[in-house]
Amino acid sequence: MLDLAGVAAAVDTEVSDVRALVTLLALGELDVGLVYATDVTAVQGAVDAVPADDLPEGADTTTTYALAALHDAPNPDGARAFVDFVLSDAGRDVLDRHGFGGP
Repeated sequence: MLDLAGVAAAVDTEVSDVRALVTLLALGELDVGLVYATDVTAVQGAVDAVPADDLPEGADTTTTYALAALHDAPNPDGARAFVDFVLSDAGRDVLDRHGFGGP
């Protein structure tokens, strides 16, 4: 995305995870950072998100996560119940409220 926008990255911090990065953004210690939409939601308005529609044409804005249960899970009934919940309307509502797309 940076290349498409004609921006040369100038890394001035190295943090251990995205939450640490969004915290630095919220504190005003960084000008910009690439973080997950869910992390922007977590800081409740302390940073501005750029909607995907406003990104440069050709920028890949998709991130896909898998929902999986282990074949030999120690609690297969619990694993199945969790998968069923996540795939239910109630589970999808929880994901939507926290900025995640559907599985």
